[in-house]
Amino acid sequence: MIEQFLYFLLGLAASVYGTIVGAGGGFIASPTLLVLGNPPSSASHHSLFLVLASAAMGSISYSLRKVGSLRVSALYTSPGFVGGLLGPFTHLYINEVTYKISFATLLICVAIYLVLRREKRKGEVGSTLQGLRYRYLIPLLSFIMGAVGSLFGIGGGTLMSPALILMGIDVHLAVSVSLTLATFTGLSGLLSYSLFSHVDLLIVIPLIVGGLIGGRIAPRIAIRMGRRWVVRLLSLALLILALSLIEESLQA
Repeated sequence: MIEQFLYFLLGLAASVYGTIVGAGGGFIASPTLLVLGNPPSSASHHSLFLVLASAAMGSISYSLRKVGSLRVSALYTSPGFVGGLLGPFTHLYINEVTYKISFATLLICVAIYLVLRREKRKGEVGSTLQGLRYRYLIPLLSFIMGAVGSLFGIGGGTLMSPALILMGIDVHLAVSVSLTLATFTGLSGLLSYSLFSHVDLLIVIPLIVGGLIGGRIAPRIAIRMGRRWVVRLLSLALLILALSLIEESLQA
């Protein structure tokens, strides 16, 4: 019973942080599950249940708060589902160590830029996807982010948020769209893992409950925090991902 409560707290904490930055919380849950004694495949698989629950609830919550349109976000990010299915197969054609280090370097540069950049005024950012000049690139980005996210087991939402912010989208809208993408990539990842991995309901149920609660309350927290703090937390998440990728490449 104590272990299940710990899994619930993990799901809640990872979901709140992950939903605030548009990720779903998998980048926190997966390594924590490893520390708690779960094997790598089990940790990745079970963390995807959390990602799916928190990202879906978070995107719905943002939509209820009139931050973007859930229907439009789903239309633009649905290619991420296909990318999430194909991503795991791309490791056959790339040098993972070189790619991880290069990708980690890119994440660090983006994180530094997000912190140092001038904060744009309200009229300088896009408040809808339809009004974005390069909106037709979003489906392609969703496919790429879904593939890269599933390849490294980090989810596509964390990568999509900074990409949309750099394209000129409002921070809260970027997070909302990223959560929709994380829903698609989480679902495709679960379908892939379900073919060869066992599900432990004593882990999954507490994670899902925590993820649903966190995904519901996190948008309210994010909006009250303000855009600047959301960007700072997003930059911290990118640095955590970069360091974990570097660590994995050094151990390979």
